[in-house]
Amino acid sequence: MISLLIALVSLLAFGSASIFKKRPIREIGVFSALLLNYAFTSILTLAALLAFSSVALPNFEIWLLLLVEIAVGSAAIVAFYKAVEEGDLSLVSPVAKLSVVVTLLISLMFLNEILSPLHLIGSAIIIASAVVIGTQKGRVKNLERGVFYAILTGLGWGVYFALLKPLTLALGPFNTSFYTEAGILAIVLAFVLLSRKKISFTRTASKSQFAGAFLAVIGLITYNFAIQLIGAALSASVLAASPALVALFSRLYLKEKIARHKYFAIAGIVLGLILLVFG
Repeated sequence: MISLLIALVSLLAFGSASIFKKRPIREIGVFSALLLNYAFTSILTLAALLAFSSVALPNFEIWLLLLVEIAVGSAAIVAFYKAVEEGDLSLVSPVAKLSVVVTLLISLMFLNEILSPLHLIGSAIIIASAVVIGTQKGRVKNLERGVFYAILTGLGWGVYFALLKPLTLALGPFNTSFYTEAGILAIVLAFVLLSRKKISFTRTASKSQFAGAFLAVIGLITYNFAIQLIGAALSASVLAASPALVALFSRLYLKEKIARHKYFAIAGIVLGLILLVFG
């Protein structure tokens, strides 16, 4: 139960962090917001590493795995920011959480993890509910704005969160968090410089991104702890319930509105989470 509570802390942190990403993207653009976010998360994860752990140097095999993880994570986060730029956060976030399907498949097939029948049922309910939230009238061919990029995000995040398990087991939660965040910052910065993207920063955008980064770092570190304790598959399934929080916070903070029937899908996500916790 304590292990699942750690995963729930990660769920709350990640769900809250997403709310602070929308306005900076509108104000300063996708790549400026990305640079701010990963500059803050790199600094915060380094501070957490130095305060609560010690630096571990990866061996050759772990370095290769880190490079793959960083490349996949960079592509996924750019797709997510594009999705948020185009569509409502309350809609694209649930679709991005379809990454749980990919993580579950990788975890069950390659990481030798096992889920109980209730865990599988809960995961299926969460996935089905996410499809309803992210589409028009439940029809996959009628995608809401930004959902195409959200699907790309889900594919990337599915691989990313599955690969966190071997990295976390080898390096620990704090080192893994720092290496991945700093690596993604380097990739985004290199792309911005090579493509000569226009970059701008404002005080309000910086404050919002720092708040989001602070919560994201809490979510990432606790998620990495959860992976060690309960595995990548179950941790990803718990995190897949974050659309319920995102939809609520988007309604309160961003004044986004979604169709009434999609609130039933959000309730389905909550039900699925309950099955995961007590399964």
